[in-house]
Amino acid sequence: MTSPISSTSQTDKSPLRLLWMASAWAFVVAAGAGVLFRWGMVGGFGEVLTAAHIRHGHSHLMLMGWATPALMALMAARWPGQGGRRIDRSVCLVGWTAWVLAFLSFPAFLIWGYQSVPVGSADLPIAAILSGLAIFSWYGFAAVYFGAHRGVKRTPAMRLWDLAVVALVVSSAGAWGVAGLMMAGVDSALWESVTVHFFVDLFGGGWLVLGALGVIRSYVKYGDSTNQQVGRWLVGASVAFVFLIGLPRSYVDESWFVLGSMAAGLLAAGLFLVIQPIWHHLDRWWWRVGLFFAATVAMLAALAIPPLAEWGLRAGLRLFYLHWVFAGVVTMALVVGAYRQWGAQAVNTPWSWLAAVAALLLTMLPMTGLWPAELGGIWTVYCVLVGAVAATVIVTAELIGLLGARFAERSSR
Repeated sequence: MTSPISSTSQTDKSPLRLLWMASAWAFVVAAGAGVLFRWGMVGGFGEVLTAAHIRHGHSHLMLMGWATPALMALMAARWPGQGGRRIDRSVCLVGWTAWVLAFLSFPAFLIWGYQSVPVGSADLPIAAILSGLAIFSWYGFAAVYFGAHRGVKRTPAMRLWDLAVVALVVSSAGAWGVAGLMMAGVDSALWESVTVHFFVDLFGGGWLVLGALGVIRSYVKYGDSTNQQVGRWLVGASVAFVFLIGLPRSYVDESWFVLGSMAAGLLAAGLFLVIQPIWHHLDRWWWRVGLFFAATVAMLAALAIPPLAEWGLRAGLRLFYLHWVFAGVVTMALVVGAYRQWGAQAVNTPWSWLAAVAALLLTMLPMTGLWPAELGGIWTVYCVLVGAVAATVIVTAELIGLLGARFAERSSR
């Protein structure tokens, strides 16, 4: 079995590992906000914290405080082995900037959401301003990444990272669009939906998923092939248009939905062509992560069939799909990647994270149309609460255990 620590593993003092660990704690805090949201579903929301504000805070910290800095750290740790130049300090600068701004904006989102609040003589959307500043850290990472790979022969992993970083930059147009609508005072449900869906789908399906897939690919010693090249072209051509499926049908023409459905099919085909050739070269843990990817490909393929896509949206599967991608695909890829890169210095065992992800996803199923309606009831709300609590407790225990082990090790020196 492959050693949990790769040949390029960093030492205990690796700044990239510390950035990854800090990002993991952001996962815990964001998961705690998810618990708070589900508790509100059971006992009601107070006057201060609304459902929308908690949801914004939870998703923002999970994506910007956990997944983004953690992926930056892993990519930077892996790309020297792909021929890129090692520039850990620059990556840590932009990664920590993204992390700090995510945490600063978290309480602002919880309390005010995207609303403007009085600051002196002006009304300012504090949370939106802080999250907007974080976008500049994305541009900084893009500059660092392409600078580190200037003139370098592209490997398959690097090609995926190229697509991921481009998607990160392009997705920011959606985030700026949301801010622009607010500042211009435009009250348009259509354009608000377009900007939000464009950002979330391209940021998640482009930056995070393709970046995580690049991390996996960096561990597989298997050459490039025509199938993989075609797959990457299909992914690049389609990933920016999948968001059209999620737009409210009352706001858009049928052709938008059909175009989004076609894009989902092309994306599914592209991901399949990229993943299939390396499937038999994955070790046990990467194979488990590969199962999450395979299920995602199957879901995207289903979206390519308009009647199935319509049924899925009516059945409330979009929320489940997003959690599957962000918690299943992305989180497990980041965890196993850290386990392979830094071993027990970052992850004691991926099993604890997998148990947390399983608890979260399985308890969400009764809230979807996949669950028979006659077996539903108020218990399903308590079920998702229990799942969120379990996931938060499991990961918190994992991280506290790591801190305890490091403290005991240093005390024994």
